[in-house]
Amino acid sequence: MFKNSRNAFHKTYKNGNILKFISKIVYAGKTSLVSYITAYTKDDNEPFVSGFITFIYVDKETKPMAHDIEIEPKTDEDIELYNQAKNLKKQ
Repeated sequence: MFKNSRNAFHKTYKNGNILKFISKIVYAGKTSLVSYITAYTKDDNEPFVSGFITFIYVDKETKPMAHDIEIEPKTDEDIELYNQAKNLKKQ
């Protein structure tokens, strides 16, 4: 199960463009993982969209379940993304 939140479209892309997605897990809640994703066109170094997607770990009955994953941000960028992702619930 996932939830799409806080996306920012930076520019448009043309139909038929080849897209490249880069993502990393930036926050782990008790039952959730938040990934920060950026999407690029093949020939561009600037992303056209970036944002957070929240994945919920669920059992066979699709009820949220603890996953025991911990995230420790190390770089300044990772710490900033961690804090932004942590605050998504408050918005």
